[in-house]
Amino acid sequence: MENNASCSSSCVFQPRFKPFGDRIVLRGLRFLGVHGVNDDEKKAVQPFIVDVDAWLNTEKAGETDNLNDTVSYTDLHRAIKVVVEGPHFDLLEALANSIATTIFQRFRTITDVRVRIDMPKVAAKKDADYVGLEIFRSAPS
Repeated sequence: MENNASCSSSCVFQPRFKPFGDRIVLRGLRFLGVHGVNDDEKKAVQPFIVDVDAWLNTEKAGETDNLNDTVSYTDLHRAIKVVVEGPHFDLLEALANSIATTIFQRFRTITDVRVRIDMPKVAAKKDADYVGLEIFRSAPS
């Protein structure tokens, strides 16, 4: 609920990001990487679990049944893996943004993405089910 004095109890927070339509969904991608602010995070490989939603028009692929008319899950997975298993980022915000940017650069038909990154090792230390970040991005115009 949005905190707004003029809002009745029926008001609902509406995010600015409103993707709709077709999307490719990748859930629970498991990678090992070296990301984080703390000294131990900068040295030790740790697991990262990534979820990605990628919005695009799949109508033509649905009609033609041709992989060339859509985005390959394998290619999308590979692009995400290169980022997560690549150079160090201090912040999850930077890692997630790099994933989104890479997706838009590699796959021009993708219009919007949601990237969620879970750090299970940190969650266990915090006695939590989930510690991570979720971002929404739209492709540059």
